Amino acid sequence: MAIQCSHCKGSIPDHMLQEGKNKITCPFCEGTVRVEKPQATAPAAPDFSTVAKDQEATPMPWGEQIQQFAQQIQQLDVPHEPPMVAGDVPPGNKIRVEMFGPKEIHIVVRGCNWGIGCMMLFFALFWNMIVCTIAFGGTGPGLFILPFGIIGMVVLLIALFLVFGSTRVILQREKCTVQKKFWLFGYTSTLLTADITEVRYVEAYRQNNRPVYGVGLCTGLRKTSFGSTLNDEAKAWLLHFVRRSLEELRKL
Repeated sequence: MAIQCSHCKGSIPDHMLQEGKNKITCPFCEGTVRVEKPQATAPAAPDFSTVAKDQEATPMPWGEQIQQFAQQIQQLDVPHEPPMVAGDVPPGNKIRVEMFGPKEIHIVVRGCNWGIGCMMLFFALFWNMIVCTIAFGGTGPGLFILPFGIIGMVVLLIALFLVFGSTRVILQREKCTVQKKFWLFGYTSTLLTADITEVRYVEAYRQNNRPVYGVGLCTGLRKTSFGSTLNDEAKAWLLHFVRRSLEELRKL
């Protein structure tokens, strides 16, 4: 940095400027020269606009966001599948396996839906008690109370079916049948073995707004579930046993 003397216009030597003094005596005219120190300038702030623009990710379509969120929720709720379940003996006392030759296997699962069945049973008993009190107490007409009595009996039968019923899964080379039965009541669902694409956990019902899963036989359009009342260990055993049994039946 070159500085001239304000009096004689002579150039001040650099070694005199490096001393850091505010006033310097000119070596030519011995006049006083004031030296102003340069002010340090703050570095310019970096411009992140171009970096953010380059690193900005392409927004994910709304449909893919919904699908990704659903997969995350499903991973939290679906019970974990062990890689292998050894042994042919089912754990616990709610599963019974019956072999009818190499081409037919029966799996009997006790209980259909214990949680909902108990709630419905309590409601049915309370409902029928009120209906009987009104009917036999003479406080209301008989024809008026008859529909309420029919409703109470139907709910009671459904509750008994859910609590004390059983599920029989019949695996055959040609077809697979799922029978849910209590006494003389029940229903049957039949699927062709060739149409079954996978055996996996499927949602059987919801309890306290959370899904309860069972073992499901799935085709392209239909699915039939069973075993939702079992614990995780028994459910995992049932899942792998049905998979292995279907693989063996298809080889026959």
